Amino acid sequence: MVLIRILALCLAATGMCAGQGSSTVRWQFSTQRVSPHEDILMLKASVLPGWHLYSQHLPEGGPAPTRITFDAMEGYQLKDTTAEKGEAVTFYDKTYEMEITWYSGSVTFLQRVLVDHRPLFIRGRIEYMTCNTQVCQVFRQPFVIALRN
Repeated sequence: MVLIRILALCLAATGMCAGQGSSTVRWQFSTQRVSPHEDILMLKASVLPGWHLYSQHLPEGGPAPTRITFDAMEGYQLKDTTAEKGEAVTFYDKTYEMEITWYSGSVTFLQRVLVDHRPLFIRGRIEYMTCNTQVCQVFRQPFVIALRN
């Protein structure tokens, strides 16, 4: 009986921690149907004031870029690469000695998918770094996006 209570407590604590994610970015996941067999997955990041989120497109040797990965599974195919929609700021960073691109406020990552059937659940994760003027934090955010009939 004690073992069951400990296990339940551990599972509850793990669920709470995994659900919290980043305190600097709030993620929203949605879809837009383009045709019966094509959708656009929309992963919107709302970044707290004073913080910024790096682009996916950064040179090697710089800060950690945002990386979005989709679990391979039957039922869909990625079409093209993940696009970014938002007001990007690009500048020369003296620390890294390179051009850096980041977003403040919000950015939406858009991924077109070809769909074989519905309903379908697309899973993946986002690895990203947020920074302010004093500190940087790295996060990993899992997601599930439902494509309904």
